[in-house]
This record gives sequence, C-alpha cells and structure tokens, in this order.
Amino acid sequence: MTKYPKRPSWSRAVGPLAVALFAPALAAGPALGAPRAGGVTITVDETAESATFVPAGPVYSSTLTDVSNHNGKCSLREAVEASNTGAAVDGCPAGGSGTNTIVLPAGTYVAEDNFYVTHPVLVRGANAGVAGYAQRGPESVVRLEHNPNWRGAQGLFWLSTGLPQPGGVALGAGSEFDGLTLEGTTETVCDDAPAPSSAVPCDLLAVVEPSQNANDAGYSVRNTVVTGFNTGMYLGGKGGTVERNLFRGNTRFPAVEHALANGTDIYSDYTYPATDTVIQDNVFADPGSGAIDFEGAESGQVIRRNVIDTPEPGLQAGATGMYLFGVTGLQVLDNTLVNAPATGGAARQRLGLRFANAQDTTVRGNTVTGYAKGIAFSDYGLAPGPTTGWTAADNRIYDNDLGLVAKPAASFAAGSITANDNWWGANGGPGSTGARTLPPSPDQRARPRAVGPVNGIQLQDVNGTPVADTGQVVADSWLHLTCTLDPATVTVGGTARATGAVTGMPVVDHPLGSDHYQPVMASDVTGGIGTLSGAGVVPHTGAALTELFTATTAGNGSVELALDAEQVACPLTVTGASPSPSPSPSSSPSPSPSPSPSPSATTPSGTPTPAPVPPTAHGGSPSGHRPLADTGASGARPLALAAGLAAALGAALLLVTRTARRRRH
Repeated sequence: MTKYPKRPSWSRAVGPLAVALFAPALAAGPALGAPRAGGVTITVDETAESATFVPAGPVYSSTLTDVSNHNGKCSLREAVEASNTGAAVDGCPAGGSGTNTIVLPAGTYVAEDNFYVTHPVLVRGANAGVAGYAQRGPESVVRLEHNPNWRGAQGLFWLSTGLPQPGGVALGAGSEFDGLTLEGTTETVCDDAPAPSSAVPCDLLAVVEPSQNANDAGYSVRNTVVTGFNTGMYLGGKGGTVERNLFRGNTRFPAVEHALANGTDIYSDYTYPATDTVIQDNVFADPGSGAIDFEGAESGQVIRRNVIDTPEPGLQAGATGMYLFGVTGLQVLDNTLVNAPATGGAARQRLGLRFANAQDTTVRGNTVTGYAKGIAFSDYGLAPGPTTGWTAADNRIYDNDLGLVAKPAASFAAGSITANDNWWGANGGPGSTGARTLPPSPDQRARPRAVGPVNGIQLQDVNGTPVADTGQVVADSWLHLTCTLDPATVTVGGTARATGAVTGMPVVDHPLGSDHYQPVMASDVTGGIGTLSGAGVVPHTGAALTELFTATTAGNGSVELALDAEQVACPLTVTGASPSPSPSPSSSPSPSPSPSPSPSATTPSGTPTPAPVPPTAHGGSPSGHRPLADTGASGARPLALAAGLAAALGAALLLVTRTARRRRH
C-alpha cells in the first residue's frame, strides 16, 4: 500500500471540543436520473467489506491483494473496481466508457480501506435528491473503518490512484455523490508518524480530488451527511458543486496538532488548487475550526445561502466560521453565521469571516452575529498579494465584540476594504450605541450584548494594539431602521399600519429559517393610546415588518419599533369622536325616524359616523346665531307648507311651457 505524501497543514493549538446538536428541517432537491452517456448502472447488493489484506499482522506494509470475496454478490468495493476497469467483478457488471452510476440501497457499507476511484462515477444513495438536513428515509451509510492491524489511507473516496499522475491529472475527477451518509472511523487512536503503525492515520477525509491540472473537473457532493472525519472534504479541480449537505461532527482526533485542517468541513489549498466551485444551501452544524477553509490559490468560488452554527469555543482560539486566505474573485452571498454564546460568561473567541490576501472579493447579504470579531483581515504574504478590491454591502453585522478588524494596518492600502451600506445593529453605524430600551427579543436572550454598544471597526498594529484608521476601511454610509405610519392620525376605534424596515438588510431565506436565525422586531405603544399586533420575526420576503395599531384612547403617543440595538418612534395622534350636524330645534318635539348614532359607531367602511351636536344652553345654534323664530301656531304650519308647494309647482309648469315654445320656434 502506498503511503500518501504529507499534505501541508497549519499548526493549531487545541482547545475543548464543543459539539452542538442540530435539529434538521425539511428541504429537498432534484434526484439525479439515468446514468450518463456511455455509462452503466451497477447496483450493490452486499454491505460487507469484500477485500483481502496480506499480511494480516500489525505492519504498515499490509497490502490489499484482492478486492473480491468471489461470492457472486456485488459489494461497493467490487462495484468501484468494475467501474474503474470496465470489466465485470464478481457479481458486478462491467462499467461503461462514460460516467457509471453505482446505486447503494439503504444499509451500512463498511470499508476497511479507502476507495481509489480512477474513472468518473456517480455514487447514488437511498436519499438522492433529499437534502442532508431534511426528514429522510433509511440511509445509505458508507463507513470508513479499518482493519485493527492495518493503517489505511486518508480519504474514503480518493479520486485517483495513490501515485501522482502525469500532468497532475486526477483520474476520477468530476465524480459525484448524492443521497449518502459518509462516516469516518469509530477508532479513537491515530498516528501521524511515518513509521509503521497499527493506528489509523490522523488525516481522515470523506472525499479528496488530488488534482493539479487546471482542466480537471471538480467533484460534486449533494444531499449527503458528512460526519465523523477530522476534515470533511478536500476540494480540487475546476467547477463542482457542494450543495444541500449536512456537515456534523467532523472533529475526529482533535488532539493531533499536525493533522490536515482539524475540525474543518470543507478544505482547499494550493497543493490541489480548486476554482469555480459552488458551495450552496449547506448546513454546517458544529464546525470545530471552520466550516470552510481556503488556504491559497482558490478563485471564482461562489459560497451562498449556507447556515453555519459555530460552537463556542472552537478547537482552538481564533477558530472561525470561514477562513478565506489567498483567494481571488470569491462571492460570499446570503450566508448566515451564528456563534453560540460562551458558557459561564466567558469571553468570545471565535471569528465569523476571516480573510487574508483576498482580492476582488464580494461579500453581500450575509448575517454575521455573536463573534469576537465579525469580519477579520490579516496579511500572511500569500499570493495573489495584499488585500484589495474587497467590498461588502447589505450585510447584517451585529452583536459582535468588534464588527470589522484589520491587522496589521500597515499591510492595507487606503480604500482596499469597502464596507458601505451594511446594517451594524444601530442607526449610528459601526461602533455606535443604539437607542433600544425595549427588552431583548427572543433571538437575543442568549446574547445580551445585542442591546449595545454594538460592533465597531478597528485597525490594529502587528501586536494587536488599536491604531488610527487612515482610510484603509471605507464605511461612510450604512443602513438605518425606519418607522412609517399610515395614517399618522386616527380616531378612536380606527387603525393604522406601522412598518419597521431596514431597507437592504438581509434576512434568512433558507429552509432552516427560524427564530434562531431570523431577525426579530419588538414593538410598544407610548401614551396609552392603543394596542399593536403583529410583532415578531421579520419575514424573509423582505427586511420589513408591518404591524396593526388599533386606537383606543384619544391623545398623543408613538409606536416604538426595535431591532437589534436600535429603537425608533413613529409619533401618532388619536382623536376623539367627530361632530355631525344636529336637527333644527323646534317648539314642539317631533318623532325621530331612526335612533341617532352613538359617537363610537362606524360605517361599513370603518369610518366613524359623526355624532349629532346639541344646541347651546340658550337655545341658539352651536355658532351662537339665534335660529329663525316660529311665526304662527303649530296648526298653521301644514297650510303654509301646502301653499308653498303649490306655488313652486306652478312656477315649474310655466317654465316647461315656455321652453317647449322656444323649441318650436
């Protein structure tokens, strides 16, 4: 068995391990269809390991001598061999010239060694098309175990042979995995020394594409649970998609300092450069060091709509949500990074987004909350050079000890970091104290610092001492919480719509969206003039929430709306009952045809009906003018009325007659 060359790694101090349980929600994607052109379908019907290892003793030089147990069935190892060679292996049919499809029915498939994939293959499990964090049926589990007397390789699926290929080609480049659970070893002891050993290696990954060829296609992993490795997967090649997966518990062997990227779910570096990878709609439940770790030569990646729940503390001080070092042309869009609160009031240690030597990078629509540093910049002298062309807008950066930090300040040119038009949790912008007086919302119960002061921007020297910002970071404008009322004046019993909005602020648009991720708007009414209904989670159809105000008492007050550390007021006036004309007073009462409306009555449209206004105490009109006096007895009133009607009728007949005559002429 060929031992793989040691991969470059970052030496990291180790801290306590915190594992967060994750409650999945429903989501699904399309299932993959028929095998690709020229490929065939190979269905596995045996779950046990079929390979033979010689010698069986505890020596490092044990060799896999036969992939088949020759029992007429088709194991996973035999299926991979049939796909690789294009020849039938035991009960597996021969693979075709195109991408073959290996179907794994539900069950647990034990692997005592990694799988060398030397021909592109699609491995399809029982949950193909169903997101890894969704409600799923029985799983197709591929578990990388090890013969107790043999030290295996470091990748469950290694997309080439164990030896470098001419031109740096990875023979299994472009392979795909869908609807599986990929699970690391249950062994608890590992060995990182080159000497022979019976322990498993400390570098243990689910998928590795060892490509150094710019034309190799990247691999894709969809709708899969990746768990129990020390690093989830190692990217390589051009393109490829990692989507709708659940990464959980990839913190195996945390005490080994020299293992590759301990506690990282997705890893890439300059050894096997990766370009144009799309990483989207994944859930990273508990990354020990970081959900995504890019350490040089990555370009063109799109990282979007992922949810990253980081435990506090991580495997070491300075653990992050994402490390993005030595990158070019990245787009980090619409991700949600939430750091768990530190226990016992301990100081936060984790960083949200950490960049170094990042050029032409766009960061937009992300939520970053609960970290020691929301966004951090460093300079390690990596290619492509110092950070420049980095822009961030429409992000929600709040409840971090510091919102944005750049260190050392001397490594950043003026204007190299632009962070305009973000929401920093308060209307005063980064580093300001919001006006919130309302109690914390449900999403803030565990993070009291959300009420302010809020995260600011800080430049530091090489020792971490704050220094003046001389223009390296441009943050001249930011988003604001606003309040609007429609209408601003209502009568008792009427209603108004109160809308709070932070135009441009991102909200979680993800199947896992819940109160834990969504911003929550609180509200209140001052002046005792009415009530509000509809406060709560800001809908992810837009960064605005509309509530209904109902007026109960005349007076002046305001609707108060609060989000994160800010609180704004909408002044409001409630008027009492409006007057309506009263009937003319008379010397003798006459019966009313219908009861007078009360002051609180409303029309069908909801508009209050004016109440009658009584005459003044002296019998005059409300204006003070005396009414016309009665000139006769009450019995004469009908005669006078009849005479008036007769006169009016006669005048009308005369007018009609004259008009008819004019028309004749």
